[in-house]
Amino acid sequence: AQLPYSWNGLTFTGAGSQSATLTNAAGCDSIATLNLTVSPAVTSTTDINICDAQLPYSWNGLTFTGAGSQSTTLTNAAGCDSIATLNLTINNSITVSQSVEICSGQSYILPDGSSISTAGSYTSILTSSLGCDSIISTIVSLIPGSNTIQTVNICEGGFLKLPDGTVVSEAGTYTTLLSSIGGCDSTITTILIVNPIVSEQAQFTICEGDSIVLSDGTILNSAGQYQFNFIASTGCDSTYSVTINVDSPPEVQISSDTSICRGGSIALSADGANTYSWTTSDESVVLNGSSISLSPDTTIQVYVISTTGVCSVFDTINVIVNALPDLTVSPRSTSICEGDSVQLLVEGGESYSWFPALSLTCDTCSSPLAMPDSSEVYYVSGSLGECYDTLSVSINVIPPVNAQLLGDTVLCFGDSITLTASGGSAFVWSTGDSLPEITLTPIQSLEISVIVSTGMCYDTVSVGIIVNPIPYLEVGEDTTILYGTSVHLDALTLLPLVWSPFEGLSCTDCTDPIAQPLIPTTYCATVVNSFGCIYTDCLKIDIDTICSELFIPNVFSPVAGGNESNDCFRLYGADCISTMDLVIYNRWGEKVYESNDKNACWDGRFRGEELNTGVFIYYLSAITITGETINKQGNLTLLR
Repeated sequence: AQLPYSWNGLTFTGAGSQSATLTNAAGCDSIATLNLTVSPAVTSTTDINICDAQLPYSWNGLTFTGAGSQSTTLTNAAGCDSIATLNLTINNSITVSQSVEICSGQSYILPDGSSISTAGSYTSILTSSLGCDSIISTIVSLIPGSNTIQTVNICEGGFLKLPDGTVVSEAGTYTTLLSSIGGCDSTITTILIVNPIVSEQAQFTICEGDSIVLSDGTILNSAGQYQFNFIASTGCDSTYSVTINVDSPPEVQISSDTSICRGGSIALSADGANTYSWTTSDESVVLNGSSISLSPDTTIQVYVISTTGVCSVFDTINVIVNALPDLTVSPRSTSICEGDSVQLLVEGGESYSWFPALSLTCDTCSSPLAMPDSSEVYYVSGSLGECYDTLSVSINVIPPVNAQLLGDTVLCFGDSITLTASGGSAFVWSTGDSLPEITLTPIQSLEISVIVSTGMCYDTVSVGIIVNPIPYLEVGEDTTILYGTSVHLDALTLLPLVWSPFEGLSCTDCTDPIAQPLIPTTYCATVVNSFGCIYTDCLKIDIDTICSELFIPNVFSPVAGGNESNDCFRLYGADCISTMDLVIYNRWGEKVYESNDKNACWDGRFRGEELNTGVFIYYLSAITITGETINKQGNLTLLR
């Protein structure tokens, strides 16, 4: 397959020997000879038989999905092509299906030798003569033996012939074993029930004039003994004996018809029987007993059933309810002041009676005048025929009101006073207020009055208020001075005065002291006039701490790389600072410097090492010598 073959300019078309003249490295001729041997290609054929379950089948890189012949080219040991051919034959598997019937309780041997006794589908795999699988599917069905249960009833003295011919007459359960059409056992279970001949007796007691009806429609209403023959539900002959007793009804005595007033009660009774059941026409009462008590609102009928044994007697009692007088009284409840009177009035009755009568002008009239010394409840009864009703009147007597007023009545202009009223439960001030205590800031003298009341009773009290003038004083306007300097104060007044606080003043009782405070201070002067009225006027002196000269550089350069006058980072004009905290962070948020000394100077080092050129952030928090707070932040550039 490699022919023709080329070598040093020579071409071989088959086996043989050829020489070629070449030039070596020294420039001399060199003769080269090639002896070429040509090996022939190899061809082989293989026959193989397999089972269909082995598909697909692989051979020397070929894939077979069924029977057939395929060839492939290989390389032999000599390096030449070798053509290999495979002839593949497929042997098929054998599949067989069969059905088998067995009786319940029997077993069956499958083709593979296993034993089974239950219905189902079973698969047996064997090897055929060709070496392939042989599959046998066996479907096993069970033929059940029949199992029948029957129940048979016979009358006492009868008999039954069983399926196998046996005759029985006693109650019980009998089992008969037979053979079915399929050859399997069949069981018949017979339950024999022996029903007795029924002989029943019954006794009834009825009341005179009543009757009973038997199940066959027979009506009995006389005392005696009766016998009947019938077929029972079991189908057997039966006898039924009935004894009838007849009782006489009881002789009952009950209460007569009666009448009551609405709201009253009535007792009713019955006698002559053993038990009693009471009901009313409006179905509002259901009671038992020989006597009952009722309180009906309207006229009703009362029914009583009196029973002795099986006999009952029904009676009716009429109860008439007469209306009460429809009384109205006024007032039902009122209040009066001690010493006053009130007119009472009652209507709706034919006659009246009042109680207690001691503080009334009359005790049987419809409109007495009441003059109680203290709170009182009066009762009046009004009658209409034989019925009466009672109502009440409540009179609340309010004690006299004694108004009182407490509080200062003399004050200075601009001051406030508190006045407190007492003696009652409600208050009306001339100022329009309604609380028991008021606070006033009057600008001139005036009179204040208050009406004090409890319910409808009241009293009035007044008081004069005197407003005295305050003294004149003026200390001037607020001002600002530089830290360490002073200012001259000048108060205008004709009265002696006192300054406070004392710190920083040249005098405390003169009108023109010199003030030299070191912190912002409010100075107040106070005077008192002949009325005892006090007046105070104040001014505030602020301190300029010259912190406006505070300077924070934004760049510095250590000596090695910059100017000696700016070789470290420091604060300038910081004399006004009392305490401070200065913190410097690099751009990653790491703290590289912190100081509480306002005169300290940072040389750009961190942990003993010089930091490279970069931008940092500083935060300054300080309190000045006057107590003011300073918070500053900014960028700081380090140059090297």
